[in-house]
Amino acid sequence: MMIRQERDSLFLRKTGGFAVFVSLAALLWLMIQLSATYNEVVPVQIKIKDIPTGKIIKNDGLVINAAVKCSGFRLCRYYLLPKDARYIEISLDETDYFENFDSTYSLDEEDIEKAIGSFMGIDAEDVFIDSEEIAVEVGILDERKVPLVPDITLKLEPQYCVYGTPVASQDSIVIYGDKSIIEDIDEIKTVAKTYEEVSDDIFDHLEIDLNKLGVKSALEGIDISIRVERFTEYSVDIPILNTLKNTVILPDKVNIRYFVAMKDFTAVNAAAFLVELDTACISDGKIPVAVRHQPEHTKIMSIKPEIVEYIITGTND
Repeated sequence: MMIRQERDSLFLRKTGGFAVFVSLAALLWLMIQLSATYNEVVPVQIKIKDIPTGKIIKNDGLVINAAVKCSGFRLCRYYLLPKDARYIEISLDETDYFENFDSTYSLDEEDIEKAIGSFMGIDAEDVFIDSEEIAVEVGILDERKVPLVPDITLKLEPQYCVYGTPVASQDSIVIYGDKSIIEDIDEIKTVAKTYEEVSDDIFDHLEIDLNKLGVKSALEGIDISIRVERFTEYSVDIPILNTLKNTVILPDKVNIRYFVAMKDFTAVNAAAFLVELDTACISDGKIPVAVRHQPEHTKIMSIKPEIVEYIITGTND
């Protein structure tokens, strides 16, 4: 038994020593590789700041390919950065640029190489870029106030309906960007959202995403409130107010079938409706009827009949 334990201990010492040797060898190999110099092409994003008044950069966030000569350590550090952190900032107040006839700015190549070199931690002489890649598109800055529409879909439970009008914290939005884009935008919608099996009030925040439109705004979202109630169906007979002299209308009542919130059911009755003759549309002895007043938050489903007949019983004085 003791002999077997000694063999196992010896085996573990040998394998452990071998593992340490392999790890040190791998680490040494990695250090050698990272210390070596490489020629690599890396994508770098350019963000422009200090833009002239009344102008806007249409392709802000332009990505160019830079050929760099640097150590593996520098490359490793670059690729470990999140993609949205791999950028340089260029100030138009601090760099030379040329305004072309095609509404673009040509930036100074040496300034870009210096900025990339500083970002990578290498000399500017070890950075090479193609000047044709750094044409910055310039537009005329404009702003416009347009309607803001909540893009929502409600899937209500049976018998439930929206009670009243949904309320949004903002019904318009001021957007700004290139004039050629702004002038074609008539409204902005929030990010689409669907609510399933709705039977309770909704209080929510809706995001605004303008990236696809190529414009910007200080407003990033709005709050909405939607009241939801359980409704029921009911019907009443309503007498028609006859405003014509010396006439009899047949029939003199209509039946209105309506949808009403359960909490309002007892407060709604025939006296809450007003039905009149639509005298502007008399034709061939028939007159349409019109609902002139109905209780708030009720939804009329049908009116029967919608047209009545009239008989003249005498002459007007």
